[in-house]
This record gives sequence, structure tokens and C-alpha cells, in this order.
Amino acid sequence: MNRRLLFWAVLTRLLVFIVIYLTFYSYFPGRPPAPADYEFTQGPLDWSPLNPLLLYDGGQYTRIAEHGYVEELTVWFPFYPLLIRLLGLLTGNFGLAAAVIANISFFAALELLYRLARLDYGERVSFIAAVTIMVIPAGVFFNVAYSESLFLALILGSFYAARTERWWTAGILGGFAALTRNLGILVFPALLMEYYWLNKKSRGIFALKYGFRKKLPAMAGIYMVPFLFCLYPGYLASRFGDPLAFIHGQSGHFRAFRFPGWGIGADLVSMVQNPLDSFNFIILLNLLALILGVLALICIKRPSYRLYSLTYLFFITAMPLVKGNMPHSTGLFRFILGLFPLYLFLGRTISSRKGRYISAGISLFILLMMASLLARKIYIA
Repeated sequence: MNRRLLFWAVLTRLLVFIVIYLTFYSYFPGRPPAPADYEFTQGPLDWSPLNPLLLYDGGQYTRIAEHGYVEELTVWFPFYPLLIRLLGLLTGNFGLAAAVIANISFFAALELLYRLARLDYGERVSFIAAVTIMVIPAGVFFNVAYSESLFLALILGSFYAARTERWWTAGILGGFAALTRNLGILVFPALLMEYYWLNKKSRGIFALKYGFRKKLPAMAGIYMVPFLFCLYPGYLASRFGDPLAFIHGQSGHFRAFRFPGWGIGADLVSMVQNPLDSFNFIILLNLLALILGVLALICIKRPSYRLYSLTYLFFITAMPLVKGNMPHSTGLFRFILGLFPLYLFLGRTISSRKGRYISAGISLFILLMMASLLARKIYIA
């Protein structure tokens, strides 16, 4: 890894962890910081150093890893819990395993984004793109027991392998991404687009009609994405009799299909009606994330990146939260972390040195604020 990149990555993660633990242990003596109903809905609290890293989704992943699936947990996909179980059996601590995997995946994603950017851009743009991962406000989820960093690393690995025409690697990594989060299946059409575009660009528009022997292995590799993805519905069908339990279970976690953008639109109306509501800051972050995502979709020209961005934005805005006391767009600024063209777009856009320092400073401040809120088990996304 680029030494300068590694230095800033380690420094920003240290700042995140310092804020998390200072916040967590500043609540002393008494019970660890958490909302009043946290223990009832999420599980026990203690003063363990792992406790602030194991919250909400992280607690569900470790439960699956340790005890296996029950039907209400099927919305959480299996690859991350599988890795937690494998490492947890070696370490004897599933919580530690979850945190280690998340943080290793963060550094892997950082390196892969830098390499992917270098295929199209120079050192400066690639470095700035990588820095955006370090300071993006929702980036605290890269370092707690969530699947965000693993998912991003697998997505980036799949696209990097496709760009270097290693189709089996691209398909397998894309399949693992699809087993990490349901949105990972969106890699499949993007890889098909990448294959078509590379062939059309390098060999002419009629190239795909010929070279069957060369095309078949590449297609077989790409089709590993839906093949691996289908392993999970197959397991759900055999275990619970419902291959789509991961979709049907969304309603139990207050998610429902709506017209794309309905959630953020409803929240903006609510924000106008209640300008002093404590959730308005989160709504603004969600809105900013969506705007930047749309700008990335418009400005990034590579067809496979654009197709991935379009489908990704469609689905993350079509599944709003429908819980009465929370913003409907809750989670949007966390979900945007998997939209890797956003980082490339920001790397290209933030050109002046002054602009880089100001934007990075503001973003880092918000990141550390999010880390403090998360350490208190406040649900922010």
C-alpha cells in the first residue's frame, strides 16, 4: 500500500477509535451509554472494549455466527457471519472476529479503490478518492461490526478484476458480495456491461459474435455472481420453506418498497413542518449523500460504473424505513458507502488544495461526531 495512504488511513482510524472509547468510557460509573430500550431489543450491555463496536446489525451478525439462523434474522446475508464464525472458532471470541474482519476489509477496500482509480486517473485523483473513504461521515460503519467494509472491498475487488479481465475472480468476488448484502447482485449486470464494453472497444462492434472459446470462460466466470447468490435462497428454502425470506422479512424490520425517492421526499416535507426536530441533521446528511450519488451517476462515464450506480441508487431509495418515529430515509447515508463511483467522482471534483483541506476537515468533524453518537448506541443509520 502507498505509505502516505497508509499513514492517513491509520491516523483517521485512530481518531475514530479514540472518540468512540472516550465517549463510551466517559459514562462512568453506572450503566454503559445506550437508549433506554436498548437492552430489551438488542441484548446485554457491559464495559467490555468490544461493546461499543458490537451494536445493532453487529449484534445480529455475531448471533448468526454463533447460533445460526432463525427466520427473523434472514434479512442479514450469510457471508459476513460465516467469516465471523470461521475466525471466531480460531480466536474464541466472535465479537473480536467481527471487528477484526471489518477493519481488515476497510484497509483492503482502501487499497483496491486506489488501484482501481489508477487505471483511469493519475496519482493525485486516486489519492483523493481513497482519502474520501477515510473521512466520509458514515465511515464509522467501516470500523464497527457491520458488513459495509467487507461489502465495499468485495465490490471493488470484483470491478478491479473485471477491469484487468480476470473474469472468474471478478465473478467469485461479486458472488461473495451478493452473499454479503442483497445489493451485491447488482454487480452481475455491471460485469456483463463491462465485458461487452471492453470487447466492443478493443475488438470492434462485431467481436461478441465470434471467439466462442474465449467468450465462454469469461461468461462462466461472470455467471458465478448469480450462482453464488442463489445459494442463500436455496438454503432458506430448505431451512424455512421460503427462498425469499430475506425479502419477506423486511417488513419485520420496518422496511417496505416504495417509489424511489419517496422516503427522502417525505422527510423533507416533515423537516419543513418541524424545523427544530432533532432528526433533521440526519435527514440533511441523507439528502447530501443522495445528491452526491446522483452527481456521480451523471459524471462518471464508464458504462459499467454508471449501470451499477443507477441500479444501486434505485434500490437504496426504494426501501425506506416506515417506522413512525424515525426518518423514512434513515440508513441512506450509510447505504451510499457501497457506491464506489462516488469516491472516484469526488477524487476528480475536489481539485484545489484549499477545497480538499476544507472538505476533508468538515467531513472528518462530522465523522467523529457520528462516532460519538454510535458509541452511545444512538441509531443513526
